Amino acid sequence: MPNAALAEWLIARFTDGRRAASAVGDLLELAPERGSFWFWWCIARIILSFTCRRLLAFAVAFLFLTFVHTLWFRVLFPLRETLDAHNLGYLAGSFANFSAFVAEAAAYVAICYGLRDELTRLLFMLFAVSSTAMFLWRIPELVFAILLAFLLATVILSPISPLRRRALLAAALALGIGSCGFRFILYLWPWYLHLVPLSATTYSLSADALPLLCAAIQAAACDWAHWLALDRHSQSLGNVVYQGLLANGRFKPPGC
Repeated sequence: MPNAALAEWLIARFTDGRRAASAVGDLLELAPERGSFWFWWCIARIILSFTCRRLLAFAVAFLFLTFVHTLWFRVLFPLRETLDAHNLGYLAGSFANFSAFVAEAAAYVAICYGLRDELTRLLFMLFAVSSTAMFLWRIPELVFAILLAFLLATVILSPISPLRRRALLAAALALGIGSCGFRFILYLWPWYLHLVPLSATTYSLSADALPLLCAAIQAAACDWAHWLALDRHSQSLGNVVYQGLLANGRFKPPGC
């Protein structure tokens, strides 16, 4: 008899416990006829079906991160004298990094959760605002005005919808963890560069892997923030509705 608890635990790493229990229960009914190998093969296929979209999302998000990061620094390079004159060089560089992380998070969440997801819409809106600001660093005052207007609009409109507030919380958590993780890794990176030999590109392998590791941290932060602020609340609300229907006698579970 296959280990149903282990199979359910493995599937539950990628979806909610109710769906995992349902999938394993269906497979257990056919396992005596088809054998343990078939059972575990089906478990592997279920896990792969949950992970393939995230693998694709991570690959696309990593490409977005590298492309946007390169683009923004090419935009800022001709403006370095203007930015240094206003003592804004470090701020503009940090904002370019943040905008690249927003682009990565938006691409990752869009593929994983769909374009109708509230967090996806918020991240793409933030990326549009940050992209507009990146082309206006020649006039720093205009950049600050755009960012201030977006911040005020977000604060004013967020109380209208509880879902939008949770999406705002998820975006703040995801981008905050991603940015802080990048800064922490960047701080520790020089201590470990000498431990890894040079690659064919004459850069350290550890330095070449820095964008990939940052993208992985941002993707993990997006998944965790989405689960904490949106998925968990939806599951709790669904359980409340389900219990209410049972109490009112409007719904009977299968087999009753």
